[in-house]
Amino acid sequence: MKKILLIILGVIVIVGCIIFWMFQKQTEDVQNLEYANIVMNDVVEGTYEGHIETMLIKVKVNVTVENHSLKNIEILQHDNGFGEPAEEIVKTMIQKNNYQVDVKSGATYSSEIIKSAVSQALQKGVHKNG
Repeated sequence: MKKILLIILGVIVIVGCIIFWMFQKQTEDVQNLEYANIVMNDVVEGTYEGHIETMLIKVKVNVTVENHSLKNIEILQHDNGFGEPAEEIVKTMIQKNNYQVDVKSGATYSSEIIKSAVSQALQKGVHKNG
């Protein structure tokens, strides 16, 4: 009986360590997200794709720009735990014509990853002189 309890306890400890490591890695991934410094007047009309993947969250977006304004942000993929409420921030991005908006409380990581994916997409539309 003691042997079975020790095995169960060992499995619980190992699973706990794996979960802790996954959340630590996710936190590190979010801290290392990159955001482009975008001036909307430099973004050419078009639709651009951004894709960010971290340990636990994947986001893919299509960002449509017309007349140097955000016209639409379509979330094509958002694999997340409880971060679905973060998808609301795209409305604020469009209203403010900027991806640098406040994150959604309770869905901070997903919010940051969506912001980074939109930033990446917009960077693809920046007009390069020369």
